[in-house]
Amino acid sequence: MGIVLISKSLLCIKMDILNKLNPGQHRFEAYYPRCRDKEIPVYKCVNTGALALQQTHKTEYEKIDGLKYWSTNERDEALKKCKRDDTRRQDYIKQINPNTWLDVGSGAGGIFEGIDSNIKAESVEPMPHCQRLMPVKTYSSCNDIENIKKYDLITSFHVVEHLEDPLGVLQNMKSHLAAGGKCIIEVPHANDFLLRFMELESFKEFTFWSQHLILHTEATLRWLLEKSGFTNINIKYIQRYSLSNHMYWLRYNKCGGHQKWPELDLKAYDDLLKSMKMTDTLLAYAE
Repeated sequence: MGIVLISKSLLCIKMDILNKLNPGQHRFEAYYPRCRDKEIPVYKCVNTGALALQQTHKTEYEKIDGLKYWSTNERDEALKKCKRDDTRRQDYIKQINPNTWLDVGSGAGGIFEGIDSNIKAESVEPMPHCQRLMPVKTYSSCNDIENIKKYDLITSFHVVEHLEDPLGVLQNMKSHLAAGGKCIIEVPHANDFLLRFMELESFKEFTFWSQHLILHTEATLRWLLEKSGFTNINIKYIQRYSLSNHMYWLRYNKCGGHQKWPELDLKAYDDLLKSMKMTDTLLAYAE
């Protein structure tokens, strides 16, 4: 597949800002012909390895009612589907133990279940039904937060890849971070083992989605956070789906192995992917 020049900016970020990372016009090569739900091609940035949609597809999350996002009508069922991730992420919150905490893109709100009641927690979530079910005070967007409001901790888990203007939203989040406060950002990784090492066709068919505008690499995530004003950035490699999931993909070309074959999970496998820098997730701590 040949290298092409894309005139529009990556994720609606102004081209002059993007060029500070790699001077001159960015070069992309065609990577995959479509998303699983839309005829939108996926391109790979030659300079950074990031994977981005050729065009931005606007998803109006504020118009999504009910819990359709989790293919259910029951919050308990939605929380069950998210519990594995919510439990892991709660550990990050507990380690920091902030007095005030804002989570951006809270979904069904499982992240708040079981958190110390002494933490004053608030949320940003655009989906109306989720807002009504949220166990904490919730805003429909970061722009609704009072300018004077500051938080010791701001988190956003698998949200940045959905944003049309990630730079603007992250700058807004930074403006609400208290002095000495911390931010945690989690995103999907473009160098996922099943994508880059295995080059698994069925996984490509599944993972590219019109709502995921970009899959970051460490370089592009660091750059985005730096341009948003964050400092002391520490990026870790996290594997959400372990050996059981990968074995199931290789055997059946389907997701769900972590639920079907949990006995196959090995920490050593996760550690191997981390050492290869081919995990499915990047986790950034910043101030």
